[in-house]
Amino acid sequence: MRSSEWFSGNDETAVSHRVVMRSVGLEVPANNTKPIIGIADSSSDLNPCNLPLRALVDDVKAGILEAGGLPVAFPVISLGEDLMKASS
Repeated sequence: MRSSEWFSGNDETAVSHRVVMRSVGLEVPANNTKPIIGIADSSSDLNPCNLPLRALVDDVKAGILEAGGLPVAFPVISLGEDLMKASS
């Protein structure tokens, strides 16, 4: 779905979407033309395997900003082998 379909306009849905984004520090104007790009971040303090990804996410955010987009990182579950039970 295009970012403009979520955030453009002044109807109740668009305004509530912009309010949520503002509450996490991202200002999205009603006439936004920039794409909002999600970045799945599996880095976690509990999983040392994925800790280097935190720096990679920062680099990806910088690249998205440089290209004219608005980056939004969101957490996803991270399971390391030390937290998983053997399945075989």
